[in-house]
Amino acid sequence: MRQLFFICILVNLSLLSYSQTVATYRLTVPFSGFVDKYPIEMTLEIYPSQNGYVSGMYKYAKSKSKNYLSLEGNIAPSGNIKLEESYYDPKADGFRVSGYFSGSIDNGYNISGNWADSAATKSLQLALTPKLKEFHNGFRFELVTTSDFDDDDVDKIYYSLLTDVIIRNTDGKEIQTLTGIDRYVQKDNEADDIELADYNFDGYPDIAVYYAFPGRTKYDWGQLYFLYNPQTGKFERNLELERYERVSVNYFDYTLGVSFADGSGNESDYSYIYQDGHYYLIKEDHQTEEGKSTIINYEVKGGKSVEVSRKTMEF
Repeated sequence: MRQLFFICILVNLSLLSYSQTVATYRLTVPFSGFVDKYPIEMTLEIYPSQNGYVSGMYKYAKSKSKNYLSLEGNIAPSGNIKLEESYYDPKADGFRVSGYFSGSIDNGYNISGNWADSAATKSLQLALTPKLKEFHNGFRFELVTTSDFDDDDVDKIYYSLLTDVIIRNTDGKEIQTLTGIDRYVQKDNEADDIELADYNFDGYPDIAVYYAFPGRTKYDWGQLYFLYNPQTGKFERNLELERYERVSVNYFDYTLGVSFADGSGNESDYSYIYQDGHYYLIKEDHQTEEGKSTIINYEVKGGKSVEVSRKTMEF
């Protein structure tokens, strides 16, 4: 009888339908370098699955301005890179083109070339070096999903259950499988499935895996975070980051950001730093529909975020 029971279990498992698809991903890379003799800091988001589309921003390192210059362009299969530089003009209530970057990017993401102004009357040499110790641009990610899940509240026409992510090298060899994900993903997801970024600022790109919240109408997606351990060469799941659901990386001040907005003018931004293996809140910025702004600053003391200042203004 027991033998028959186990046979039934094996038969049921064999009937489950799983599929593997190649994941799309984007890579966020911080750079430092020079335009002529002027030091700059730059961050680029590179989308290999979108024909090499690139977006980002940069600033001159010695500038006291908090405004960044925006970048948008493309990396060709040959390694040629072209970026259009623009800035926000409040008088025109829009962006104006102010220059162009052109050059080449190698397999180590070193960029060399030139910067030219929008009128093409000035050209300066450009040299940029990535502030990451290694890259996973040669890796291939595969999503393992199934539609055989038991949840009447989730429409199987639109969602699949993501169970694992397989990481392979350029030769197709499996490097690691991220297991136990068990999150829903949209079948027609237009966003990238994987994001590579340095979430603990140790110089190694980490992995964020996209997932969906089927029942939500707002903030209906999140990410699971797997931080790279250089000692083991493996990606390890970070539950502390998961509680924030969606975080953005700011390489200019080495903070992580979490934002919320209700669509009525109430907005909140939270900034976190990574210290001694944990994430700590260091700033809150709240804007209300009544026109009030409250900024709260924190310091890390005794393993906790301690409020040190609070200021409320009307605008």
